[in-house]
Amino acid sequence: MTTAVAAARAGIVAAGAMWGGCTASVAYDVDALWLWATDAVVVIAFALVSAAALPRHPGLAITAGASALAWSLGSVLPAAVFWHRGAIVLLLLAAPRAWPASPLARTAVITAIVVSVPPTVWGRDAAALVLAVALVVVLTICRRVLAEGALPAGLLFAAVIAGSAVWHVVAPDPALLGVRAVVYALGVAAVAALFLVGERRTSAVRTADELISLPAGAEGLSERLAAAVGDPGLRVGRWDGDRAVFEDAEGRPLDNPRPGRTVVLFDGAERIAVVADAGRLSDPAVREGIRRVTALALERDRLDRELALRLTEVALSKARLIDAAEEEREQLRHRLDCEVGEPLRHLVGAIEDAVRDSQPAQAEHLERARASAGRALDDLIALKGGLPPATLAEGLAPALRGLAEGSPVRVEVTSPERIDAGIATTVFFVCAEAFANAIKHARATVVRILVEIDAGVCRATIEDDGTGRAEVVAGGGLHGLRERVEARSGALRLETSGDGTRVIAELPVSAAGVPA
Repeated sequence: MTTAVAAARAGIVAAGAMWGGCTASVAYDVDALWLWATDAVVVIAFALVSAAALPRHPGLAITAGASALAWSLGSVLPAAVFWHRGAIVLLLLAAPRAWPASPLARTAVITAIVVSVPPTVWGRDAAALVLAVALVVVLTICRRVLAEGALPAGLLFAAVIAGSAVWHVVAPDPALLGVRAVVYALGVAAVAALFLVGERRTSAVRTADELISLPAGAEGLSERLAAAVGDPGLRVGRWDGDRAVFEDAEGRPLDNPRPGRTVVLFDGAERIAVVADAGRLSDPAVREGIRRVTALALERDRLDRELALRLTEVALSKARLIDAAEEEREQLRHRLDCEVGEPLRHLVGAIEDAVRDSQPAQAEHLERARASAGRALDDLIALKGGLPPATLAEGLAPALRGLAEGSPVRVEVTSPERIDAGIATTVFFVCAEAFANAIKHARATVVRILVEIDAGVCRATIEDDGTGRAEVVAGGGLHGLRERVEARSGALRLETSGDGTRVIAELPVSAAGVPA
């Protein structure tokens, strides 16, 4: 509870007590202390209802205050003797709002207020009995939309009105008028008390419902609980076994609570302490709501941490598999070049020498052999095209410049000389595939390759001025590259139009990924 709310509540109750005492003093003589006291008690009772409604239900605070005012005016103004009945009917049927939502309830309130203005209607015993029965009927029909304490309080109010009328009919002795007035006043005060108890219970249940409906998660838990409970000073602490204290989200220990505040401990998978206003935590439903919310939030937080750890492990495993595969590809490329490519090149050269020195009859056979060896060499070169080039060992920039050598189109390359080997291999294949697509399919005349590292992200952009219309299709080269990039926790996107295509790959890279 904030200081402003506490001050407002105290002010309302104090004002009610002073006003009720003053009007009762005006209405009754000094020797009629029992009449004075009961009259003031009614005003104070409705003032308490008004104060308890703040700050959540200002409409209820208004109607309760109006009931207290109407009662006190009836003590000093004969014409206003029954005004309180219209005000109380409004309170019962409208709570916690200032005006009823149901058409039937609105009609009943308007009727009660209208007949309360002149003292002649309620002053007739038969009319009072009829109106009391009508109030019971309206309360019964509207019970589903009434506040928690409105139905029992309303039934009690109808019984007080009917009882007063019956008493007047059965025992009209003027000597008993004062006794009847005291009993009636105590009955009206009981209506306010019953409504107050029901409203406080409703408020606690509503608070518990709000707590249970809060989103899961430990982040911002204290703030969410404080808003639901209506206590900005609420703090939640976890038990730190090393320091032997309860700590809040900022690592500050929970100090001993100030007067008016209390600590509630919850033992479960984790020990939790909640420091809040003692009045807010006095209701078992609110405490249970806090316990369930904190337990769910901490369990959600634990599962989130485990999930994040597992995802990190999976990402690292995928990265290790990719690095291992790249290393195997490099070894295979080297072996193919040394053990197959080099002998094939020597063989082609030897056959060409033999063709020049051979007889025409032998030349035809040798030419066919040279063609077969040449096709085998071309196939080997094509096979090596899917493997990283040897120049990649020298750095990313040399490998990308190697793509541009002998290209039929103009190629502009901007890249760091060296980056992490695993990242460099992925970036190279993205650039190579996008470069090949630009030449083969888009009929580009210019291809620009830009690789940059900024804020822990390696971004490769391959842009051409071709016909566009590129797309990522299942089984295609760009689709495989996307999977390769995503395996390193990166992302690949394609921007294409009639003016060209832009392929952008982004991969996370640590500062250590850029060698000095």
